[in-house]
Parts: sequence; C-alpha cells; structure tokens
Amino acid sequence: MNRGRVVVGALMLAGVVALAVVPATLKSVYVDLIFNTLLLAFLCSAWNLVAGFTGQLSLAHGAFYGIGALVTATAAIDWGVTPYAGMPLGAGAAAAYASLIGYVAFRRAVTGLYFAVLTLAFGFLALGFARQAPVLKGTSGAFFPVVDDPVMFIFDRREIYFYVMLALTAGVVALVWRINRSRLGYRWRAVRENERAAQAVGIPPLRHKLSALTLSAALTGFAGGFNAVYLLYFSPDLHFGLDLQLQILLATLLGGIGTVWGPVLGAAFVSVLTFYLRQLPLEGPALTAVPPLVTAAVIALVAYFLGEGIAGGVKRLWRSRQPAPGRRDPG
Repeated sequence: MNRGRVVVGALMLAGVVALAVVPATLKSVYVDLIFNTLLLAFLCSAWNLVAGFTGQLSLAHGAFYGIGALVTATAAIDWGVTPYAGMPLGAGAAAAYASLIGYVAFRRAVTGLYFAVLTLAFGFLALGFARQAPVLKGTSGAFFPVVDDPVMFIFDRREIYFYVMLALTAGVVALVWRINRSRLGYRWRAVRENERAAQAVGIPPLRHKLSALTLSAALTGFAGGFNAVYLLYFSPDLHFGLDLQLQILLATLLGGIGTVWGPVLGAAFVSVLTFYLRQLPLEGPALTAVPPLVTAAVIALVAYFLGEGIAGGVKRLWRSRQPAPGRRDPG
C-alpha cells in the first residue's frame, strides 16, 4: 500500500476523532470557529467540483446556498414540513436552478469570464426574487420556531449541529476524493484541459459540465438549508450575499483549486485568519482599515510563495522529504 495514502488516511482519522471531542473541551467561541470552518470547507469542496474539476468559474453559488435556505425555511415555517425533507428539497431547487443556468450557458458555449459574469447575473436575479418571498411577510428575515423539536431538526443541545456538520464535511471530502480517482473525475478534468480534444475521444463536454455544476449546486443548496435551521433564521441579504461567494472563491484558490485537500486547507486558513483579525484591539479608523490590509498582505504572500496553493506547497514539502527512487535510507 502507498505510504502517502496510509499517512493521509491516518491523519484524516485522527483529525475527525480530535474534532469529535471539540464541543466538550473548548470554549463556545472556538467551537463556533471550527463549525464555521467546517461549513466553509464543505462549500469550498462543493464549488471545487465545478470550478476545479471542469474549469467553470461559477459565481452563482451564493445564490444556490440561498435557494437551499429559502426553500428549507419556507417548507418549515409556512408549510410545517420538517427540514429532514426541506433540506433535500432545497438541494433539488438549487440543482434545478443550476441546470437552467448551465443549459443556457453551455448550449451557447459560454465559458471563462463570460460564464462567471453570467452566473453572477443569475445570482443577483435570484436575490431579487428572494427578497419578495412570501415567507418573509414583508420583513427582512424569517424566524424558525424556537422550541426543542427533534422532528423539526431543532435541538437545545447545539453540539448536535456540530457533529452533523462534521459528518457532512467528512462526507463531501470523501466524495471529492472518490470522484478525483474515478473515471468521472478523469472526464471532468479532460473537459477542463481541452473541450475539443475531450469531444474527439467521446467525452461530451456539455453533459459533464452540466453534471458537475448540478451536483455542486445541490450540495451547496443542502448546506444553505442546514445553515438556516442552525441559525433558526433566514434572510435574503445573509444567505444570498456576495460575501460568501467571494469567501468560497478566495479560500479555494488559496488552498489549491482542483485538489482534494486544497479547499479544506484554504477554508481553515481563511477562517482562522478572519477570526484572529477580529480579535485585534483596534478602534476608530484602524478598526476598518487594518484587517483588510493584513488580509491582503497575507494572501499576497501565500499566492507569491505557494503558486499552487497551500495544498501544492504541502505536497512539494512532502515529496522533498522522501528518499530519491532507488536510494535507501542509511541504517
């Protein structure tokens, strides 16, 4: 068995075990930090399926996230449908919207920056409709009933949501790992590298780009629904915000787009950096000026020294420490 796979598997198992004891050992502020990191890692991994594996830079994932939250909230608050069903419904709605976007774009061979602009426009369109959603009843947000009701996926013990988020993130990382090593992943990467060459060997680009976008959107919509239930609140400006999309993009690029572990490492890096910048004892103009400057400087350094992202840097470091082929370690 490959030594690298054994090490990675052992580290992953150790990480899951360590995270499992977090709620009982850390202060709530750090539990929230890790929860938000897991959520961002989930979203980055989902976005990586379409942006990293097929090369389609979607900027509509904030909308997919919001659609999942909107459908889940509407189902629970207005229809009395449990989020156990509402979250999959939200995922399905996000996937349907993504299919519409993909069909419009890919049939017209819209790619690259033009695809990014098109998806951004569809994102703003979804936000406009969400602000008129009946569940809001003319307000800026809608609240779930605050009562301990496991049937409605509402728990007094907030650590339950932490464990669910841990399981979801581990599951999506495992899914990305499996796709990366599968024939499907090979075909997606072939489309990313050269669509005409892929078409020539029997790989239909439209079908594979559409499947990647739809799966990515479904996962993102599911996470949006879960977050709405976790917060017991839905708001278009919160769940459809462009800030989330930019955070996903930034974390994935920093971590290493197109890799399995890059989105996870990037999410951890961005979350921890943002958290500690908020703890700085700043007042006045420095409160709004210093954190963005520090963030920009750190990002520039990472991009300059780790051109392939954090995952690429870790991989190079690992390889540099391995003995050359045919060479035995002394002793």
